[in-house]
Order: sequence, then C-alpha cells, then structure tokens
Amino acid sequence: MMNASNRLFLEILCVSGILMSILLVNNIFLYKQKVGEIHLDPGDRILLYTDGVVEAHDKSGGLYGNDRLEKMLDSSRNLTGEQVLQQILNDVNVFAAGVPQFDDITMIVLSIKTQEENT
Repeated sequence: MMNASNRLFLEILCVSGILMSILLVNNIFLYKQKVGEIHLDPGDRILLYTDGVVEAHDKSGGLYGNDRLEKMLDSSRNLTGEQVLQQILNDVNVFAAGVPQFDDITMIVLSIKTQEENT
C-alpha cells in the first residue's frame, strides 16, 4: 500500500485456505471473511495481487519476490493505477523471460479518492 504522504509500506494479509471471497451484489461488496482492518485516506492506494506475481521464476529458479515488488511500487509513486499495473507486469515479464508461466498473475490497484474527485 502507498499512502497519500508517499510513505510506502507493505503489509501482507494472508488467510489460510481460499484467499478471500468477495461478491458484488448491486454495487455492494459482501465479504465472507474478515481478515483485518486498515484505515485509508484520500490519495492512498492498495495493490491486490495473487501469489503468481511474487512467485514468478527466472531462468535460474529465483523468485520475483516481495522485495522486487516493493521496489517497483516505490518507483511508481507518481503513476496512475493503470500505469502501476503495466509497469509491474512488464517487470515480471522481463524477470521471467524464457520461463513458462506456471501460475496466474492477477493484480488490482485501488485508489482512494475524495468525493470531489468522484464527481
């Protein structure tokens, strides 16, 4: 997550078994499992990703890893959410070039906006 004061911090929330069930019904998110709470302010962003991102392998068997992902996030502070996703995906593809993808790579960036920004 990157907060509005441009401090980057990585908090990994894990749930044993199925990661989380989220259902969208009439534009209301229903969560089957409560993992924890974090306070979000306008300008904060959250990256949600599957383990296929950090577990991508290079030719020598090394993992992409959380450290490399965190460096990518740190270098993308001024990018849009879409640009952040593209930058990370490009970096994962360069890292894992020539190695078959063995797991899904799924990412979502959530950007917290003010009410004025939403109108």
